Amino acid sequence: MRRWVSVVAAGLFCLAAAGEALAAPPPAEAFGNLQAIQQAAISPDGRRIAYIGGAPNRRILSIAPIDAGGSENVDLGDVRALDVEWAGPNYVLVHVIVQSKLGTDYLYDFHRTMVFDVHAQLVTHLMTNGEENNYASSLPVLRITGDAHPTAYVEGLDYISQMRAENISRFKRDTSGMVVSIWKVDVATGRGTVVERGQSQTFGWALDLNGTAQAKIESTPDPEIDTISIRTGPQSWRQVVQGKVSLQGYADRERAVYWREINPVDGFTRIKKVDMASGAVSLVGPTRPHGDAWLMWDDLTDTPAAIAEDDGALRTWLDPQIEAVAATLSRAFRGRVVEVENWSADRTRYVFRVRSADTPGEWYLYDTVRKEASSIGPEYPQLAGQTLSATRFFSYPARDGLTIPAYLRVPAGGPSVKLPLIVMPHGGPGARDDGDFDWWAAFLVSRGYAVFQPEFRGSDGFGETFLRAGDGEWGGKMQTDIMDGVNYLAREGTIDPARMCIIGGSYGGFAALQNLVQFPGTYRCAVSVNGVTDPGQLVSEAMSRQGGDSGQIDYLRKELGLKEHVAITAAPARHAAEINAPVMLIYSDKDARVPPIQSQRMAKALQSASKPVEVVVLPGDDHFLLASASRVKMLQAIDGFLAKYLPVAP
Repeated sequence: MRRWVSVVAAGLFCLAAAGEALAAPPPAEAFGNLQAIQQAAISPDGRRIAYIGGAPNRRILSIAPIDAGGSENVDLGDVRALDVEWAGPNYVLVHVIVQSKLGTDYLYDFHRTMVFDVHAQLVTHLMTNGEENNYASSLPVLRITGDAHPTAYVEGLDYISQMRAENISRFKRDTSGMVVSIWKVDVATGRGTVVERGQSQTFGWALDLNGTAQAKIESTPDPEIDTISIRTGPQSWRQVVQGKVSLQGYADRERAVYWREINPVDGFTRIKKVDMASGAVSLVGPTRPHGDAWLMWDDLTDTPAAIAEDDGALRTWLDPQIEAVAATLSRAFRGRVVEVENWSADRTRYVFRVRSADTPGEWYLYDTVRKEASSIGPEYPQLAGQTLSATRFFSYPARDGLTIPAYLRVPAGGPSVKLPLIVMPHGGPGARDDGDFDWWAAFLVSRGYAVFQPEFRGSDGFGETFLRAGDGEWGGKMQTDIMDGVNYLAREGTIDPARMCIIGGSYGGFAALQNLVQFPGTYRCAVSVNGVTDPGQLVSEAMSRQGGDSGQIDYLRKELGLKEHVAITAAPARHAAEINAPVMLIYSDKDARVPPIQSQRMAKALQSASKPVEVVVLPGDDHFLLASASRVKMLQAIDGFLAKYLPVAP
C-alpha cells in the first residue's frame, strides 16, 4: 500500500526539509549517479505505475501496483533507456538507444522500442520484421490503439531491397527507393505491415485515434521551408501551410490539425490549427509568447492539453480539468515548478514531477478522489530535501547590443561577492540551459564555485531570430557573448575575474577551448568533455558516416557558416600553440556524435606544443554520459583538476 499525504491539509508537506544548506559537500556519487527515478507513467486503467530508474550502475524498469505492495523489476541491459509509456493496461513500452556498426567502420545510435508485460517480462521489440528498418536511426511510435490487444503505429521505412549494410545512412531520400511510411504493429508480437506509404519528401505524420493519417509534413527544395497537408480523401491531400513549420498533431474530437509556426516579426513560435471541415486557420494560445511554444497532448483522447513555453515552466492549459489539478498541486508545492506528466483514462490519478533549479526533482502520484499525493521517489536520493544553490536568471547586453539571457548559480547561504567562477557554456549549440536541477553545475556549486551558464546567441528557446543569430559565429560573437557575460558579473562584483575556469561538454567543450584561444590570460584552466576541437574535420567525419546530403551535414554547415568542407579559423586543435592555460580533455570512447578522434587530435596538438594537458577516457560510454560510472569519474577528475588550478580558497 502507498503512503498517501493530504495535499489540501498539508500544503507544503514535501518541503519540510528544504531550505537547509548542506553542512558538508556530498560526494561525487550523489550527483553523478543516474536518477533513481528517471521517468514514470501511469497505466490507462490507473492501477499501475511503470518507471525507469533503479541502481546507479544499471537502468531498471519497475512496474508497481498502486493499491498493493511490491513491484516487478527487470534490468534493461546494455541500452540507453530514454522513457516509458503504456500500450493499453497490459503492456509497457520502453524507448531505448542501442549502438551498432552494422558492418561499417562507424558506430551509430539507433532508437528502438522494447515491449514488456505487467510482470516486467520482455515480450518483444517493435518492428521485428521488415529488414529495411534495421537501417533507420529512429522508429518513432506515432499512435497506440486498442486496449487488451493494442496496436502501435510506427514511422518506419519501406522499399529498401537494394540497400546494403555498407550504404547505411548514405542514401538520398529522393533517389534511394526508400520512403518514410506508417507501419501497423502488433504490440504482442512486434510484427508489422505497411498501411500508408509516404512520398520521397514525406518525413512526418499526424494520426487519428484509429491510426489513420490525417496530416503529413514534407520537405521542399528549400531546406528552410516545409509544407503541411491534410487528408481530403483516401488518396488525396490538400496543402494548408508552407514555411518554417513543424507538425504537432491531430485532435480527433475537433477534427483539427495543429502545427508550430515561426512568426517572421519576432521569431518566436506560435501554435496554429486548421479545421478539417471548414479549412479555417486560427491561432491557439498566447498572441505574444514569452518563449518558443509547443503542445502537450492527452494521448488517450487525442486532444491538446496545454501549450508549454520557455523551458516548460510556463503552461497555458487548454484542458480545464487538468488545469484545475495543476493549480491544486502548484499551491501545495508553492515556490517550485509542478509538471503534470500523465494521467489515467478516467483522470482520477496523475503522475507529476516537482522541480526547481536549486533542489533535485521528485516524482509523485496524485489521487483526486482522496485529494492525496504519495511520493514515487526522489531523483537523487542522497541529495533529497537539500537546497544546494541559489539560482538567478538574468540578462546582460552583448557588445553589439543584443540581449543575452543567462543563469548564475551560487552556493546557498554562502558569500555572494568575489566568488571563484566556473563558466559553463552549454552544448548544441542549438540547445539551452533551463531552470531545472543541473547535476553537473550543482556539483561545482557544492564545491564553493559560482557557475555561470550563458545562453549565447545560437541558443534554442529564445526565438528563431536569436537562434539564427548564431549561424557562422562559432568562433565569433558566440564567444564574445560569453566574455561579455563574464565582464558583466565582474562589474557587479559577484565574481573574481582573476579566479575563473571554463568547462563545457560537446559544443560547450569547443567553446571552453576556443575561449582560451581568443581570450588569452582570462582563464586559469579549461575542461572539454566530448568536445568539438576541429569543426571542419567534424564535417568531414560526418560526411563519411552519414553521406553528403544528410540533415546533420546541413545543420553543421549552417551553424558553422561553411558552404564547402574547408578548415576554418575556429578550430582549437589547429591553434594549440596559442593556448597558455592547463587543459583537461575528457572523452567517451564510444561517442557516435563527436567521435573520440576530436579529443585525441587536441591532446596530440597540445602535447606537441608542450602545453599542460590531462586526458581522461570514459570507457564504454557515449556522447551523453548515460553511465553513472562515467559521470562520477568525470566529476572526480574535474574536482582534482580544479583543486590544482583554481582552489576555492584564494
